[in-house]
Amino acid sequence: MAMAVPASRKIDAAALLRPAVYTPFDSGVYKVSAGFSGLARTFGNGDAYAKVFQIDSDFFAFRENIRALRSEDRFEKYHRESEAFSDIRHNVLAFIVERLCKEYPDHFSFSKDGREIVVECSLTNETIRIDRNYELVSNDETGYGSAFDALASQVQEDLAVVRVDEKGDRVVALHVTAPNYWDPSEKLDKSFVEVHEPVAGIGTRTPKAEAMMRAMTRDVRYQRFVWGLTTDRRLNHHPVQPEGFAASKEEWHGRRFDPDNPELYIRVERQVIIGFQEVSAFLFCIRPHFVDCAKMTPELRASLRIALQSMSPESRVYKRLDGDFDAIVKFLEA
Repeated sequence: MAMAVPASRKIDAAALLRPAVYTPFDSGVYKVSAGFSGLARTFGNGDAYAKVFQIDSDFFAFRENIRALRSEDRFEKYHRESEAFSDIRHNVLAFIVERLCKEYPDHFSFSKDGREIVVECSLTNETIRIDRNYELVSNDETGYGSAFDALASQVQEDLAVVRVDEKGDRVVALHVTAPNYWDPSEKLDKSFVEVHEPVAGIGTRTPKAEAMMRAMTRDVRYQRFVWGLTTDRRLNHHPVQPEGFAASKEEWHGRRFDPDNPELYIRVERQVIIGFQEVSAFLFCIRPHFVDCAKMTPELRASLRIALQSMSPESRVYKRLDGDFDAIVKFLEA
């Protein structure tokens, strides 16, 4: 059943931070690697961006995207939780609440009302009530399916929770409303190797995956960046086109570069890892940013062109650039 989400409060987007700008392609080399750095490294964006969650003037575009997805009949395309999440839910959600209130005290606050935790968000004009077991207290107005769903809908990051035990690692919860050509519902209960099987160039790293997953469950806070090209700024590129989407299937999937009407962006994902050593799990946050290629400096365009040319044929196919590659390179040379 489709669910409604209340409209966000009318807060001037200009009062919020401008989105950070990340250019991980400026090295002139495309590579698939962990590339971890601490949150304090802001890549020239300033101390205000050294946070787990980044709330900026694009917040309302992200919010409208979530509203659109909830109008579909199958929100489980974007949000799934397994039974294995239930006994670590407290650790993850308590961290999210604490962090939002610490990082954005002007927009988030919480209090304890009897046996409930009450979280208030001024940006969305919502009050979220969570019981002592971190279960969502029923709220027919919002239609949220869980406390994880409710809290994840207050931020611009997509969230995934990974648990590691004697059987290995597996994804136990997902809230992904800006999927980039992958289906979140297919990743629940999958391991790192299984989740990343389609990624070109990652195969040689999978034998080390178990050790890396266990390292991420330590009390760590890291960030990394991945990037690719896109021909629009639409957040949701789920492989299954929603019913009622007016455009054609080709328009929905995008990534077709038109040299006569060039529109090209770098989609940079800032990925943040938060470890929970006590329960051997970690939170994985994914926040997309867009860089307009038409507004780049000549030097940055040159670095991007060189980085694209360094891609393997397999990576070009995976990034869906193989059909338009020569036209894109020519556009960047202009």
